[in-house]
Amino acid sequence: MHRCRAKQQRDDRRRANHNEIERRRRDKINNWIHELNKIIPAEHMNSPSSETQNKQNNGGQGENLSKGGILAKACEYITRLKDTSDKLTECLAEKDQILLENLQLKESINQLLAENKRLQTQLQFALETNVKLES
Repeated sequence: MHRCRAKQQRDDRRRANHNEIERRRRDKINNWIHELNKIIPAEHMNSPSSETQNKQNNGGQGENLSKGGILAKACEYITRLKDTSDKLTECLAEKDQILLENLQLKESINQLLAENKRLQTQLQFALETNVKLES
């Protein structure tokens, strides 16, 4: 009888320990879901049909959404952010290409200005010395 009670107590301790670990795990998940709910902008958290109701009920933070709804909206928002980031990266690469082309054009302009100045000097010299220029 004593072994049975000891086994029962051991099983009860294991179950209680497991339940405590599981409760902490759920609390962590719930806390992170709550944090997502707080940091995702309200306009991304509310569905069009419930947006007005949610804003009236909780200031537009989408708190009436289920945990799955919050996670889905967070994924949508993160996807939008990633798309925006990708577009900005493309724009920056395009800007860098334009700046490079601009620099090359400035160099060409400087070369043409130098050539123009050289030709003007030659022309001025030719006019002053009455030298006939060849075409």
